[in-house]
Amino acid sequence: MRVYITSTGASGTKFLARVVHGYTDHLGLHEPKSLRYPEHPKMMLINGRRKQRYQKLPGTHGVILRDPRQVMLSWYNRKKARMTTKYPPALNQILLIIAQHIQTGAEVIYFEDMVGNIDLLTAWLKRLGVTVTVPIPEFIMATKVNHNGRLSAASYEDLPEKFRTTMAEVCGWYIEKYFESSQ
Repeated sequence: MRVYITSTGASGTKFLARVVHGYTDHLGLHEPKSLRYPEHPKMMLINGRRKQRYQKLPGTHGVILRDPRQVMLSWYNRKKARMTTKYPPALNQILLIIAQHIQTGAEVIYFEDMVGNIDLLTAWLKRLGVTVTVPIPEFIMATKVNHNGRLSAASYEDLPEKFRTTMAEVCGWYIEKYFESSQ
């Protein structure tokens, strides 16, 4: 059975691929460029380029939710020199796809739960039909730490006003629906 995971990016997808590949009965493929992979009885495709098409494919579907403000902060710290106000609208397109996946019944996990709680991660994988075959060691959770020593902004509030304003305009609906109402 194939499992399809959709996220915004900058949301622990490499971490998830390592966990799936090393500790479960599934093969984890991180950001596959194509959906044309040889048949494998148990495969998880994580955040592929054609994530909008995942919804229509047979299999089990999951979504990783991360606050878009934190995604934007991560992107800004990685790409500051090339960062423009086109990024929030591009992020919004991905958020629309994720919201559609949620509406059609995709299993949801919040980023903080996935990288911070083995029990919640294991339960989510189980709901997706993925069996943990080797106990996930506690230390693996510490591997999801960004080691970017070139932080341009330590927090979302440190981002330039134009980015925060654009984010509020184009992604505010998603933040309000999935993050402010859950706090």
